[in-house]
Amino acid sequence: MSVMRRLESFVLKGDRVVTLAFVYGLKADSALTGIDESVWWLDPASSLVVEQKNCTDYAHALAGQAQFLVDGSSSASKAGFGGFLRDEVGNIRIMFSGPTENCGAEYAELMAIVTALEVFVEAGWPNNIGLSILSDSHVIIRWISDISLRPWRWWKTFRKLDDLISMIGSVQISYIPRSENKMADLLAREGASRVNLFKAWW
Repeated sequence: MSVMRRLESFVLKGDRVVTLAFVYGLKADSALTGIDESVWWLDPASSLVVEQKNCTDYAHALAGQAQFLVDGSSSASKAGFGGFLRDEVGNIRIMFSGPTENCGAEYAELMAIVTALEVFVEAGWPNNIGLSILSDSHVIIRWISDISLRPWRWWKTFRKLDDLISMIGSVQISYIPRSENKMADLLAREGASRVNLFKAWW
């Protein structure tokens, strides 16, 4: 079964996250900022709150470089993460959303970055394309860049992250303001309510 056919089947079953990918996710000039619950079951496509973006908003993506925007979400009862990858011309090519152990917002953000790297490798992305990961957590970015700051309790997770970065080769991790990371935030919040990780690429 093709990826798009699998996406279609998820949409027919009312899967909210996959509808995001299927209906609006391929548009480089749109950003998903929410879901109107009152019309979700009647018309999933119409329920999506979409903000039209000027294409120059993605100008900070370097030429010849793919860009993964990620986020983590944590509340008192659940945690999740999510992210999506734009290719060098701004089109969404990968998306993931799923639950994680509830160890706080920083851990959820860390798992979002590790999962982005794992999915990037699994999708077989060309190794001649550099990867830029954008996170809205200054704390996580400092932990990744300075080994001495990393919490020992998550050492195995950081070791996996380092191994994946070495495997990919060219990876840059940078900060993005939360106000520009709304779609990844939505995927993270949806992921906290999921049972299993959803991931897809096309």
